[in-house]
Amino acid sequence: MIELTKEWFETRWAEARNRAGKRYTADLNIDLPIAEYFDSLTQNSTFFGRFVGLIKELEDAKTGLNLELAGC
Repeated sequence: MIELTKEWFETRWAEARNRAGKRYTADLNIDLPIAEYFDSLTQNSTFFGRFVGLIKELEDAKTGLNLELAGC
């Protein structure tokens, strides 16, 4: 039975990258929207980083709204 650990995925990624050889460069990487679903499944730093960004936007909007209401 295969255990899908971080090490397992890192090993598979290294194998695929090595097979691609010079054909692979990070510049050719294409970010796809489906990556967000995988981020949510793994709950990685990108996933939680989006929440931090959304919280900041919400706080900024709240501050702007409070300033507008205070000016009325």
